[in-house]
Amino acid sequence: MRVALIPARGGSKRIPKKNIVPFAGKPMISHAIELVQSTKLFDRIIVSTDNEEIAALARQYGAETPFMRPEKESDDFATMTDVLLHFTEWLDKEKLAVNEILCVFPATPLLQKEDIITGLNRMKELKASGAFTVCPFPSKIQRALKINNEGSLSFINSEFEFTRTQDLEESFFDAGQFYWINKNDFQKEKKLVMAKSAPVIIEQLRAIDIDTPEDLLVAETLYKAFK
Repeated sequence: MRVALIPARGGSKRIPKKNIVPFAGKPMISHAIELVQSTKLFDRIIVSTDNEEIAALARQYGAETPFMRPEKESDDFATMTDVLLHFTEWLDKEKLAVNEILCVFPATPLLQKEDIITGLNRMKELKASGAFTVCPFPSKIQRALKINNEGSLSFINSEFEFTRTQDLEESFFDAGQFYWINKNDFQKEKKLVMAKSAPVIIEQLRAIDIDTPEDLLVAETLYKAFK
């Protein structure tokens, strides 16, 4: 069995009710649910939330809410690893034979179904424990600068001061869109970036992190442009 999990707690601070805020005419979370549905990869789509309003909207758009997330996994200190461990424990209690889990975030309206499908394929091709979206850093991080105590600039890694940028290795950052995980491997390693994780490289333009009202405006403008 293959399941998708959409984690959507109710306690967003900078954008109140971010996971259900109107976006392009529909609640934010509806875009994630419909995207996952469009892949036709999943036996079940489950929303993990501590909020009844989010749960009701999730069911309205075709997802399941078979449990309410406990307070410990819903506060400001809970990590996504905590949320996924709670979910995998629930799967075990329900005796559900799940092999692969997709954890996709609700505020990722620029994500495409091809990204999700690519992630699963890459995980299988590499016999990896997981896969997630990454973006290349726009500049070579080996030549990063810092401001020292005197207020002037210096290299963080002085060994690369005279190295040509084209000779430096490319680096990537987590785009924060989704995580594919092999359930058994995740329960053993208890971390999202496991010993063997496959990359799904996406454009930085689509990896916008919606944390402020300004981010929301930019994301909706890009969404309409892409459509």
